[in-house]
Amino acid sequence: MLIENVKKNNFFFIYLTLCFIFFKENKAQKDSLIIQIKNESFFKNNEYFNNLKDGITYIGYNLNPLLTYHLDTTINIDIGWYLRTFIGREKFYNSFLYYQLQWQIKEKFYFIFGNLENSHNHKLIEPIYSDDNYYFKKPEQGIQFLLLKEKIYFDLWLDWQNFILPKEKKKEIFVVGNKTQLNILSNLLRGDFSFTFFHKGGQGTESPEPQLTYLNFSPALNFFQFFKNSSLKISVNYCQFADLSPVKILKYINGYGIYNFIELSFKKKLKFNLSYWIGEYYFSPIGEYLFFSLSQKYVDYQEPSKKIISFKINYSSDISQKVKIEYFFNTYIDKKRKYFDYNFGFLICIDFNKKVKL
Repeated sequence: MLIENVKKNNFFFIYLTLCFIFFKENKAQKDSLIIQIKNESFFKNNEYFNNLKDGITYIGYNLNPLLTYHLDTTINIDIGWYLRTFIGREKFYNSFLYYQLQWQIKEKFYFIFGNLENSHNHKLIEPIYSDDNYYFKKPEQGIQFLLLKEKIYFDLWLDWQNFILPKEKKKEIFVVGNKTQLNILSNLLRGDFSFTFFHKGGQGTESPEPQLTYLNFSPALNFFQFFKNSSLKISVNYCQFADLSPVKILKYINGYGIYNFIELSFKKKLKFNLSYWIGEYYFSPIGEYLFFSLSQKYVDYQEPSKKIISFKINYSSDISQKVKIEYFFNTYIDKKRKYFDYNFGFLICIDFNKKVKL
């Protein structure tokens, strides 16, 4: 049975190990040291008036000073500190040692250990992965494989969120995810597949909490039309949810959704996006609650069938070689329940680096 195979979890670790062994390749050595400072200043105001999720305003910054050491032409090690603070709080929200080992196994194929690369959402759609994860969840840590070729994009990651020792009274928590994109017709047609596997459990734990296992996956087709200074994208996404937990605590065991959108881009700076979501009994543990049938606010509240129209505007610009700013405005409309929710804000990213002679 599918539930028995997925519960063992060994499938994912065997997959990671085989990838690591199969693509191994050595190259010439080259020592260098780089001082790097990454800073992200953010403001996001969620004005939500529904029965699923409360509104909130995120305002703060992430500071990530790093030393990057190139052991050779294929292996980098980043060591530094990661700080996240919200303005109006005296203490840091996150403060921890930042470590990343990056190995270029082949051209444009990377193995990453420690802190992961996700560009905020691993290119996943909102029903699978909420943008709000970037603001309040700890940055991902674990194992990742990245293939960044023109015809194939492949991102497989393991985000280990909670580590436990034997006899501890809490559960281990991890998320395995994948995003695969394959260009089919000279960038005019692209096939996508993504999944997330959330698990809360572990052996040797004395936690009385139930074991939770959720699977979400989404095949998709994307159609493109390119013009001189603009492009048009039409995306058709099917989303499936399955509760694989041995004891079910959610109201729904299975659910689905269809997420279609059309996006118009101008000079890769200005984007207009119009989307339509229709779903039944849908849920994702790391997805956007506005698309769900279950409520984050009220235990017994449900919206079995959902229809959401969303309109989004995004503008990004490079202020300088080291500074980028992004503005956004997003709306979510549920005509059946007369919800009109929206969010807006900006993100300023600074990436400074300087090479040090050894």
